[in-house]
Amino acid sequence: MNLWLQQKLLPLIIFGIFGLGGIIALFYITTNIWQEYFEAKSWQATLCIVEKSEVLSHKSKDNNRSTYKISMQYKYLYQNQWFFGDHYQFFDMFTPGITQKARFIAQYPPGSKIKCYINPSQPMQSVIERDLKLTQLVILFALPLVFTGVGLGGVYRQLKKDPEEINTAGTMTLQEITPCTKFFTVVGVCGFWNIIVLLLFVHVWLPRYLDLQSVLFVDTFIFIPAIIGGIILIFAVIYSFLALFNPNTTLTINSERLQIGKHYMLNFYTNGHVERLLSFTISLVGKRVETVRSGKNTSFIETEFYEGNIYQEANQISPYGLAEFTIPDNLAPSEKKGDIEIKWMFRVKGKLKYWPDMNNEYPVRLWVYQPKSFSS
Repeated sequence: MNLWLQQKLLPLIIFGIFGLGGIIALFYITTNIWQEYFEAKSWQATLCIVEKSEVLSHKSKDNNRSTYKISMQYKYLYQNQWFFGDHYQFFDMFTPGITQKARFIAQYPPGSKIKCYINPSQPMQSVIERDLKLTQLVILFALPLVFTGVGLGGVYRQLKKDPEEINTAGTMTLQEITPCTKFFTVVGVCGFWNIIVLLLFVHVWLPRYLDLQSVLFVDTFIFIPAIIGGIILIFAVIYSFLALFNPNTTLTINSERLQIGKHYMLNFYTNGHVERLLSFTISLVGKRVETVRSGKNTSFIETEFYEGNIYQEANQISPYGLAEFTIPDNLAPSEKKGDIEIKWMFRVKGKLKYWPDMNNEYPVRLWVYQPKSFSS
């Protein structure tokens, strides 16, 4: 098994499972619940007789809080034959808040009549509430979409070539992480965050407010930062969208690999509206990434320990350029030992007036210098 396969196989399997699970879940939702919802639009309406109606409760073991849902049993006459049903809605789930549910049940005690919808082709299928609420749609699609996005995105990143591998005729061309990748990453984070906040607002804060007819200080105190965070993420999406139209730079180095202590020449070409740039810099940056594990939680602490300037220009920026630089011989090579990883990259920064600035990174690997040996 070659080195590339050894490094990529396990991540590919994990991300593939995530993506496949999300696709299967989306397929199930689309072909079952979603299809059933659309088919119910043509179901025949009739009056049903309520035989039993109540609010069921479920107490969580984690926080000792109760959630509730409507439960109804009813019968209906269709084509001179009685049928029985217990389907209140297609997507039954326990949610916080009992006041509105109890109020609804109070309107339909046993013996009362309520409109229900019957499947003409299969009269034993029926439902009282055939519409899907916004929060139900979010719950149905949010998690599968997140799994699909994480899985397919991870597979794409694993299959994508590393910058060192784009080598031709003794040179190495480095290309930045595409602005589209950054944009869709921010969109994914923003969507996930705001969906969670929306669900918590609808299923936690709002039901408590309706039950108590007052705003709970603790819940409101928690939700205000969450909402502010969602607004900031929305602005981040707008910012990263505008950054899609920034100039982009391609770097070419006169070697297939970078070795510590060696001298190199760097060619660069900036494509796009270069005339909008007020300043332009290229630097070599080193980062130390530490993996911290605490129980089931894993976090990463990233520290920037080196930045060496390679090229700098201000006013009337040229789209083409050439820079010479030497990698200091006291720098640590790219490596990972245990929970510590040393990463290197070129950073290209450009300041634009009234527009998101350029701040692009080009991952690269630094090697320990190995002089060539000559045999006699």
